[in-house]
Amino acid sequence: MIRKSNYLTVLVWISVVWKSRPFVPPHLGGNGQGGGRGGKNNGGPPKSFNDDFGGKPHSDGDNFPYLSCNAKANDKIDNNVELRGGSTQEVVSGSKHTLSKTASYWSRLFQTVGYKASKPVQSASNQIKTLLKRKSKEEKEQEALLEELKSTPVAAVSVPNTTVLPPEVINIAAKRSGLLGRPLRYEAVQEMARALKQWYSRKGYVLHSVTGATLRAEDATAVIQVQEPKVSNAPVGITICKEMVVDEDTGNVLTIRQYKERQAKRKVVGYRNIKKSDLNTTYVQTEGRTNPERIANALELKPGKPFKWEPNRWQKVLGSGIFGRVIKASPQRMKDGTVQFHVIATERAPRNLEYGVSKSLYTNSWEGELEFEHGNLLGGGEILGLQVRRGTKDAEPSVKVRYSDSKFGRAGGFDCEAFSDFIADDYTSDNSELDKTSADSEEANEVVMDYDQDVPLGRRGAMFSLQNPISTKMVRHSSASVTLERVTTRTGLHENIGAATLNVGPFRKELPSDARLNILGTVTTGSRLRATDDQEISSAFVGWRMLPYSVVSATTRQVFPLVNNALNGRSLDLALSHSLMTSTPNFPRHEAHKAGIASQVRGYDGHMGSVTTSIKGTTELRIPVPLPTDKLSQDASLVLWTDWRYAKSSRRDSAFSRKSSIGAGVRKSLQGLPLKWDISYTQDGKIKSNLGLGMDFDA
Repeated sequence: MIRKSNYLTVLVWISVVWKSRPFVPPHLGGNGQGGGRGGKNNGGPPKSFNDDFGGKPHSDGDNFPYLSCNAKANDKIDNNVELRGGSTQEVVSGSKHTLSKTASYWSRLFQTVGYKASKPVQSASNQIKTLLKRKSKEEKEQEALLEELKSTPVAAVSVPNTTVLPPEVINIAAKRSGLLGRPLRYEAVQEMARALKQWYSRKGYVLHSVTGATLRAEDATAVIQVQEPKVSNAPVGITICKEMVVDEDTGNVLTIRQYKERQAKRKVVGYRNIKKSDLNTTYVQTEGRTNPERIANALELKPGKPFKWEPNRWQKVLGSGIFGRVIKASPQRMKDGTVQFHVIATERAPRNLEYGVSKSLYTNSWEGELEFEHGNLLGGGEILGLQVRRGTKDAEPSVKVRYSDSKFGRAGGFDCEAFSDFIADDYTSDNSELDKTSADSEEANEVVMDYDQDVPLGRRGAMFSLQNPISTKMVRHSSASVTLERVTTRTGLHENIGAATLNVGPFRKELPSDARLNILGTVTTGSRLRATDDQEISSAFVGWRMLPYSVVSATTRQVFPLVNNALNGRSLDLALSHSLMTSTPNFPRHEAHKAGIASQVRGYDGHMGSVTTSIKGTTELRIPVPLPTDKLSQDASLVLWTDWRYAKSSRRDSAFSRKSSIGAGVRKSLQGLPLKWDISYTQDGKIKSNLGLGMDFDA
C-alpha cells in the first residue's frame, strides 16, 4: 500500500516538471553560451519559439539560457544583425531545430512518466472514494444476512428440477454427506454430488450430474441444482457408410468388385486374390435400410424423457447382425439442448444364401440343406427365410417358411413359421406287430387301419412363438409357442395335434474359477384330435376323440476349467450334461421318436426307439492339442467321454432300459466346418467309429 507522503511527493514533482517546459534541457544547451565563431548552433538557442509564440532573439548579446516568449508577434528580425557564434539567420535556423528536439523529448517523457504516475494516483483515488462512501441500509442488511447464513445449519435438502431422483435417495445422500444439521460447506456439497452421480450411473443416467447448490434463507433449505438431459425428438440418428477402395492411379473410389475388374483390364497378376484389407480404403456415406425408430425402440429412448443408457440393449442390437462395423456410437447434444444417440456404421448385406448338411431329429438321417434369408426386411432386423431340406431316402423334401421379429431381445418379439416335414422312417422294431398282423389277416392284401401301428409319413402345420411372455424382472429368458399340425401316415390315416409350449431359460451363471452353468426347462401340453372312423365328419367335434398329453423336460450343463491357459489361451475343461424328459400317455409317436433320437447314446446304430421317459448323462474331458504348423488354426482337441441313458419305450408295460458307452474323439474345424470323429466301446462289447459334424455343447 502506498503512503500519503509518497502521493504528495509525486504530485509536487509532476507540478514542477510541468512548469519547467520552456527551459532548454541541459544536455542540449551546453553551458548556456555560444561556441566558437563560425559554429552552427553550438550552444546557441533552441529551434525558435518565434514560430509558435512570436518571440525574437535579443540583439544586445546577453547570454540567456532561454528564449523570451514576451516579444510581440509583429517584431521583425534584422537579418544583418549578428549574434555570437554567427549571423541572425543561422541562429534562427538553429533555434528551430533545437526547439523541435526539445518538444519531442518532453512529449516522450510525459507519456512515460504520466502513465506510471497516474496508476498510483488513480488507485489512491478509488480507495479514498471507497472509504468515504457510505453504505446504504439495504446493503448493511444484506451483509448481515450473509454473515448469518454462513453459520445457519441446513435444515432440509431439495432438488427441485429433478425428474428421476427419488426423495429417499436424496435424503440418504444428504445424511451420508454431512449436509444436514451443519452450515452449507463446499466439501459436503461435493460429497452429495458424488453420491447422486453414482446413483445416476447405476440406473443408466450416464449424462446426468449435479451443477450447484444454494441456501434458501427463509427455511434454511439447501437447493441442489442438477442437469438431466432429455432425449431429442429424433432419439437416434444413423449414418450408413460403405467401405470403398481408393484407386491409386485416378483417386476415384470403387467397390472391391469394380476394383478387381479394373485390375483385370490392366492385366495385373493375381488380381483375383486381392483382399480389401490390403488396399487403401475409405468410408463413403450411402443409403441404408435400418430404421432409426426401430433402434430407438430397442434402446427404449423416448422423446422428451431423460436419457437413459443400458449397454445390454445396445449389445442385443449389435448381436442382431444388421450392422457390419460400427465406426462410432455415442450421444450427441443437439442445438436445443436435448441429446440424440448417433450411430455411424456399415450395414451387412441383408440377403443371404447358405447351404450345408444337417441331421434330422425325426429320421436321424443326414439331409442336404439350402436356406435363403433376408435379415433386415423392414429396417428393424426382421427376418424372412425359406429353408429346404431333403435326405437321400426321403420321398419328398421338407420345406419351412419363417418370419421373425425379435425386437432386439425385448418383450413382444415373435417368430411364426409354416412347415411341411417328411418324418417317415423304417420302424422295424416298432412295426413288427404290424407286419405280423398283416400276415395273419384273412386277405393277403388287407391292411390293418390302426394309427398307433401305422408309420407317420409327414407333418404340416404352423407355429407361432412369443418371446419373453413372462416379465424379465421375474425370468430373464422365456418363450411360449403354439403349434397346430396335421400328421399323416403311410396308409392315409391322419390326426390333428394342437400343443402349447413354455420354455424357461436358459439361466446362465458364472461359477468360481471361470466355471459356468446353465439350466433350461420346458413344459408342453397339448391334445391329439383323431376321427373315430374313416367316414367324413360334418361337425368339427362330433365323431372326434381327444387324447390330451403333457411333456416336461429339463437340461443342465456345466463346464469346469481344470487348467487355464493350457495351450494358446485355451483351457483343459471338464464338461457335464444331464437331461430329464417325461411324458404322459398319448404322447404323439413322431414326437416320442424325436425324443429317442435326442437322448441317443454314442456307439449304437440307427435310432434307439421311441421313448416317453428318459434320463441321460454325458461327461467329457476336453484336452487342447497343438498342431505342428501355424498354417492351420489351433483349435484341435482330444475328447475323452462317457455316455449313459435310462429310458422307457413308448410301448405299453415296457420297463426302463439302460445303455452306456465310453470312447475318445478328435475335434477340428476345416474351412469353417466343425468336424468330429469318435471311436466308442458300448456296454454290449461292440466297437464303432463315427464321423460327424457339430460343435460340442457349452454352458
